[in-house]
Amino acid sequence: MKVRYGAGHVWRYIVSGLKELIKEGVFIFSEDGVRFRALDPSHVVMIDMYFPKDSFSEYEVNGEVKVPLNIEELARVFRRAGKKDSLVMELAGDKLKITFEGRFQRIFYEPLISLEYAEIGEIKAPFKVDVRLASSIFQESVKDIEPVGEILGLEADNEKLILFNEGETAKAIIELTPESGIISSLVEEPQRSIYSYEYIDAFLPISKVADTVRIQFSNDMPLKLTYELADGAWFTTYVAPRAE
Repeated sequence: MKVRYGAGHVWRYIVSGLKELIKEGVFIFSEDGVRFRALDPSHVVMIDMYFPKDSFSEYEVNGEVKVPLNIEELARVFRRAGKKDSLVMELAGDKLKITFEGRFQRIFYEPLISLEYAEIGEIKAPFKVDVRLASSIFQESVKDIEPVGEILGLEADNEKLILFNEGETAKAIIELTPESGIISSLVEEPQRSIYSYEYIDAFLPISKVADTVRIQFSNDMPLKLTYELADGAWFTTYVAPRAE
């Protein structure tokens, strides 16, 4: 197994986010692409990531290869990925060989761990809101409401998407419209739901390397948040709602 990805820093942001909630997991390299799916220990968040074969400049995988890794240790390695580095991953015995190629070559060997793989099914929810935003607008908006409290509230109708946060005495509200960052919007009827801020914030840095962010939710249903990356790759989080 050997794959090469042209923008190594994209994986740096992804793995950095993963380590906030996931301690260990299995990356699956198949003939179609690379997949990672996992639940956080509290079962509040599910992560679903996919990089298609065509997003790699080199892709040599026969059959299906499961690569179980310690995510925290992996994040320490990926911190070394620079913006102009390409990333090469290949199996070397009982280790994953990770190479960053830029001004000079840096090679790391990350040991595979003993981890039983349990397949996690897809989450299917009746989303009545489906909004796409510029990733930079989403990141800025979420950070703007951070100081107020511990929630991220979402409301949507045919005219706007509202992000809000509230504490014991204060409340912050941001309204987004097609004029202020919404790329596309489909809202069947007005919806409102609340989520824990920390689970959205953990992956917010991925906005720096995503083209757009897709937000899907319904009243008191899980939030599906998809970072749409280059060449058909994506990183999705499902976050369970919390009571108001």
